[in-house]
Amino acid sequence: MAKSKRLPEIFDLARVLRDTYRQRYDDAVRERDAALKYARNNYQTTSPLLKDALETARIEFTNTIDALKADTRAALAHELENLRIAETAKVLASPIGIERFKALENVPLTRTELSVIAKQHGGKDYHVDKYLRVLAERNGIDTTDPEQFPLMTSIDDKLEALQSLSDGLEDLLTNYDENKSIKGLSALSDRTLMQIESKYIGSERTALTLAQRTDRAYTTIASMPRQLERANAIGNALRNCPDKRSRDALLLKLAENPVGDLAEHLSAANAIQSFRDGKARQYHAAEDALAKLTTAGQAGKWDAVHDILTEHKNNEFFPAMCEDILKSSQKASEIAQSVNMDAGQTIYDVL
Repeated sequence: MAKSKRLPEIFDLARVLRDTYRQRYDDAVRERDAALKYARNNYQTTSPLLKDALETARIEFTNTIDALKADTRAALAHELENLRIAETAKVLASPIGIERFKALENVPLTRTELSVIAKQHGGKDYHVDKYLRVLAERNGIDTTDPEQFPLMTSIDDKLEALQSLSDGLEDLLTNYDENKSIKGLSALSDRTLMQIESKYIGSERTALTLAQRTDRAYTTIASMPRQLERANAIGNALRNCPDKRSRDALLLKLAENPVGDLAEHLSAANAIQSFRDGKARQYHAAEDALAKLTTAGQAGKWDAVHDILTEHKNNEFFPAMCEDILKSSQKASEIAQSVNMDAGQTIYDVL
């Protein structure tokens, strides 16, 4: 198997191909224009020689560009294929390193514990990294922080990144023209290349939204085949929630979408039941208030912001929900302080 270029080299190659293509395209345009000008200056308008010369210049230009596109496309395609083969080989390799971690399959893990394991053993074996993600999923842990979880990018993301690189080059070959259109000039830009590279190496994984984290944790819990396993999964997920708002969202989801008898959920039962008994209504009221606050803040209606904060400041969930707005708007933050809105706390001593 041909040795593939390392990642930085393949992206450097893409930049070189882009810049070289633009330069040679522009050179071909100048040569064609010079040939057209020569023909018009040296042949009479009615002469068939002028028509032949103009046609020859245009055909030669088209042939030059077609050959340039083919050479550029082939140069990148060769290295992309080598990378695809190399990455696929990692997946096909025998998963010899997984066995040592299977003992953790039914052991509750905290975010810190799994991070320590990932830092020690991650990034070395594709299947080990994939299994560590499975453990994270079962324990409701978000692994999108590459500093805490230095795991290999999945084969799906890597192949998608390589396809994006190929598509970006094709975009350049299709849209770059002598008119210097924005679409052509922006094709395969440095910014685009950096984004594709980051996706390939996983240096900028997209953090999950609150809704995504909640749905993922709930799906993991609901997929457990036995009630006791679901109870343990609930406890793990709640312990590994990164903040109060995440715990609240998961408890609401569990309250409104039961996954079994609450009595089997052990310590989480009381917290889930509290949402069924009224906290769910309070949570949804806070969501509605947040929507109104966002609209009022964006419109600069500070009296309305004051009224909303005053009305809902004692809502257990509202202060945490509007934290981002208060951080981004000094005016809204000052109003919150003036109405003595306290972040408050939810008591989770039952967990």
